[in-house]
Amino acid sequence: MSRRIAARRQRPTRWWDIFNRAGRRSHLRRSSDLEAERCPIVDRHDATTGVLVVLVLLFTLADGVLTLLLLDHSCEEANPFMAYLVERGPLWFLGGKYLLTAIGLATFMVLKYYRLFGTRLRLGHCIPILAVMYVVLLVYQLSIFRMVALSHPLTVPGAGRVEPHPDGRALLTNPHRMSEEVIE
Repeated sequence: MSRRIAARRQRPTRWWDIFNRAGRRSHLRRSSDLEAERCPIVDRHDATTGVLVVLVLLFTLADGVLTLLLLDHSCEEANPFMAYLVERGPLWFLGGKYLLTAIGLATFMVLKYYRLFGTRLRLGHCIPILAVMYVVLLVYQLSIFRMVALSHPLTVPGAGRVEPHPDGRALLTNPHRMSEEVIE
């Protein structure tokens, strides 16, 4: 048995070994691996981490779309780099936002046991914190969007303007028709 293990460790890892689920590191085995001066790396992650990463990436795209909608309603992008990407176009903005988030999440996953500032807080703890922060951000953006949309009527191409109605419904005013339609 020991000869087989020694032979396995002498050969290089093949590219298709990533699909082999047996024997891979999904967590640290020794408490000494968690020392502050070391930076242990794992190459397998649990399903919860995977779900959180996918959620954060989806939240990033939702944040980008809401930001673009708010920019259409006379809001401004506070981040100068993102403002530059917005000037380049919406696909540049969404792609840059997604790419930066994906690179950050990949770093968080690879270095998930790295201690932040020498404390007990590890980089892997930041993934669920980031997901919660994105939920708070999206709720905030939706509330801003609702306030801005009610105060600044949106012009619908070919249909006219959408204006707030006194009873809370939207009033669609079509310049090509003589009547008004109420949208519920």
